[in-house]
Amino acid sequence: MRETPDIITAVQDWAKAVIPELTVLEDQEDIAGAFPLVAATVSRDQLTKGGGDSTYQQYQQTVIRLWTVRISLYVEADPPLAAEQAVNSLIDQLAADLIAPLPSAPTLGDRVQAASPYYDARYPGEAEHPSGIVARIATFEITVGEGA
Repeated sequence: MRETPDIITAVQDWAKAVIPELTVLEDQEDIAGAFPLVAATVSRDQLTKGGGDSTYQQYQQTVIRLWTVRISLYVEADPPLAAEQAVNSLIDQLAADLIAPLPSAPTLGDRVQAASPYYDARYPGEAEHPSGIVARIATFEITVGEGA
């Protein structure tokens, strides 16, 4: 079974495959001119019995490990309307790719064993990077899983 850092890399790689212009955000990276940016973090790691979610039916009566991964997307904040349209477009692209394999279970382009087609997109507003650059943010939360 893969470790959490491998899952984060798989999800970021999927996002970059869907939206090739994305740049992976590193902690101390100079972000000037690097937009749009992507960063993935795990918000939940769970070991559970499979079969509850229709996505994981093939794992019924087996133990599966589920990761809830938050993909954060950053675009230039100015002009505001363009920034809002940009984050909406990024979310729409990820959502379309995630649900495209239905009715088969999504696998993020064979990067994970299974991904739920359900997602949670949020638009928390703006944030300032330590470099002083302000970015517009959107988050896209998904759950991926593998048999344990």
